[in-house]
Amino acid sequence: MERPLKPIVRVTTLEKFRRFICDNCDRESEQALLDTVMGRFKGNQLTAVGTVVHALVENGGAPLPRTGVDGGYRFETSGRRVWLSYEQLHRIERYREELTPAMHEMRVYKDMGPALVTGCADLIEGVTIHDIKTRFAPVEDAEYTDSYQWRYYLELFGGDEFHYDVFEFPGYNPKLAGDVRCLEMKLREPIVCYRYDGLREDCDRLLNLFLLWAANRGVMSYLTSERLCE
Repeated sequence: MERPLKPIVRVTTLEKFRRFICDNCDRESEQALLDTVMGRFKGNQLTAVGTVVHALVENGGAPLPRTGVDGGYRFETSGRRVWLSYEQLHRIERYREELTPAMHEMRVYKDMGPALVTGCADLIEGVTIHDIKTRFAPVEDAEYTDSYQWRYYLELFGGDEFHYDVFEFPGYNPKLAGDVRCLEMKLREPIVCYRYDGLREDCDRLLNLFLLWAANRGVMSYLTSERLCE
């Protein structure tokens, strides 16, 4: 008799679940969490900007169609358009060059008992993991240091240090949509997190809570390799 396959859970889903159950952070709706688990979330204009920034760091944006426009370029990604200025593009390129020796886009799966947990690191530099974020409003460090993303990534990749490298677009308003050329893009000082005793136990605890929630909500069937996609 074949053993049943273990569910596969993405780190991003576990962090979204943590925010849903957290008392001290902005409430994440359960419907938004369900949409993520069931693959219904298709992104928005802000996530499109983040996608373009990631692509430019990874490979200079090679796969993305681009068109020269006044002061910069327009990029196409998943049916959305994003405009970046030459100055913004140069800043992203400098960041990319500073981390040239790093390994890019490394995905791993780790058996953590009741489930396989998977994550994709943006950049790995020795024992240091870098994750790129794009933000459009002021950020408190606690928003990242309280996160479980870095905890799971250190566990998955065997790292000791995790850096959130945050590209900020201060002054954004929804009327701009994907055209952020007029904004000053800032790369803030990294938000650094370190491995600590008991990290694995904390990760196990959150994973078990998530699996209990998923079973109670009848969505365990969505946690399979067939439905896992980026």
